[in-house]
Amino acid sequence: MDWIEIPMPSFGQGQRAALIKDSIMGVSKRVLLEDPTTSQGKAMDWVLYMDKMQVPADSPELIERYIMALVYFATNGIRWSEKDAWLSEWSICTWKGISCSNAKTGKVVTKILLAKNDLRGEIPEEISELKFLQEVMLSENKLRGPIPKSLNNMKYLQVLLLEDNALEGELPGSLFSAPALEALYVHWNFLTGTIPDEMSENSPIRSLSLSRNKFRGYLPRTIGNLKNLEELWVWDAGISGTIPHGLYDLPNLRKLDFGSNALVGTISTKIANLKKLTELNFDDNLLTGTIPEEVGKLENLEKILLSQNNFKGEISNKICELRGINLSDFVTDCGRSASGTTEEHVTAVPSVLETDYTAQSKNYIQQIERV
Repeated sequence: MDWIEIPMPSFGQGQRAALIKDSIMGVSKRVLLEDPTTSQGKAMDWVLYMDKMQVPADSPELIERYIMALVYFATNGIRWSEKDAWLSEWSICTWKGISCSNAKTGKVVTKILLAKNDLRGEIPEEISELKFLQEVMLSENKLRGPIPKSLNNMKYLQVLLLEDNALEGELPGSLFSAPALEALYVHWNFLTGTIPDEMSENSPIRSLSLSRNKFRGYLPRTIGNLKNLEELWVWDAGISGTIPHGLYDLPNLRKLDFGSNALVGTISTKIANLKKLTELNFDDNLLTGTIPEEVGKLENLEKILLSQNNFKGEISNKICELRGINLSDFVTDCGRSASGTTEEHVTAVPSVLETDYTAQSKNYIQQIERV
């Protein structure tokens, strides 16, 4: 084992340490900082004694440097797949997966991109103190514990990708009031409770994936408030009840996936309102009634998955005629009973690359540069 020599503080160093501790205590709880076995305690000790940069107590970079060290210790950074420059004497902007932008106070962290990097542990609450953060991509790791509720306080956060981990607890409803959040992916986790109903009409969310969790209860009626929503995946999420009528009033919706749940009731004729819809999936539910012929008015449809329900009657020729336009994924014998559809559903994993955030990102960067 390599021992790290910790220098004895001089009077000046002691004063620096006291000032730094005061600053960091404004971010993390004292009880955690004073315990050298916690991630917070390890991160503060690193900043104080082992960081070769030895940032001054009044440096604008101090808190961000502490928080990035905290992320490292809280997620077992020693075992990451890639950790180039982490805990080095270089600027945190050079650390693997970290991007920065210019602000009046200097460089500030705007992106944390550490997907598929073998992160293990919990996401620290203090990450929300990165005031200018725009993107957090921690997908396909082994993170556990809750999603920090404080993330809704982040003024510039646009993209939050936490899918394919082992996150637990409830999905914080406060995320739907985050002022800039456009993409929220939490599929393939172990989230429980109900899907939050704190969905505001002011929410800018465009892409939302809640699939493969352990939710219970109904999809909230407030889903109809998300007027900017373009992509919605709630496949195999444990939801029941009827399809909220507000869902049919989302003018920008392109992808809608509610497969493998326990939805009951009928598909409304108001589905004709979803003019931009390209993918429609309600397969493997408990839906009844007939498949409304109004589906045939959705000329942009490329995929329809409606099998394994309790539909009756025949499939309208208007729906079958969509095959001559864009529809390619719809396995049925037209004119036959709707219950005879046999298509096999394999849900595609959503990709944030399908949604363009470039223009808005540039706008936020310009705002950050003026702060």
